[in-house]
Amino acid sequence: MTGKVTYKGQPVKEGTITLVDDVHGTGGGAELDGEGNYRIVTPEGGLPPGTYQVAIQPPQVEESSNGNTAPAMVPKNMPDIPEKYRNIRTSELKVVVKEGDNTYDVNME
Repeated sequence: MTGKVTYKGQPVKEGTITLVDDVHGTGGGAELDGEGNYRIVTPEGGLPPGTYQVAIQPPQVEESSNGNTAPAMVPKNMPDIPEKYRNIRTSELKVVVKEGDNTYDVNME
């Protein structure tokens, strides 16, 4: 599975795309490159056919504490990944994966 992730037509340069098929318990994910491109490869080679929910998550960054507690990892502030797309349950994005090579471009609005 390959594709490109954009927000209002512009590439999302950081983050992760995740695909989950709840029916079969399968899925995969990949980091976005600096141009919004991704390539999902699984140990089996690719995703099995099925319908997948899609989410786009921002990268995790270390947030400094007030000095009394250890720093925590939090999602990076990225307005080009709207909140609703960050969770499989709230994202409206779906893709049907078929046998062979698949391409899925995501354009978030």
